[in-house]
Amino acid sequence: ASVVQESRVFHFERPSSFGNLFYKRDYDEELEVLAMNLTSVLITLEEKPFVRFAQNSMRASAFAQIFMQIYHQSVSSLENFKNREKRATLLILDRSQDVVAPLLHEVTYQCMINDLLECDKKF
Repeated sequence: ASVVQESRVFHFERPSSFGNLFYKRDYDEELEVLAMNLTSVLITLEEKPFVRFAQNSMRASAFAQIFMQIYHQSVSSLENFKNREKRATLLILDRSQDVVAPLLHEVTYQCMINDLLECDKKF
């Protein structure tokens, strides 16, 4: 289940995720659950995003691979699913690699992206 925070921000209500991802040796099950939730959101939004991730992060790389596998399996079973002309970009980041950013800027990456990159202001 996901909770809509804003028009394009979603929260999966998984308080145990942090512990599962950073304190367990085997976190593939958590990545699969998160990938299925994200797939559900993107299919609902009719998005087929470009996927970009930190290749030097084991967690980001593993999540990107699991997500792309689940996403492509799900989309391939949908007959009328088509790419949008302007596709979104999904950024998969590993917060453990960027521990200083929250101290330098507002708490969320969304705020930093809106301030530093040219974005469509309606979202």
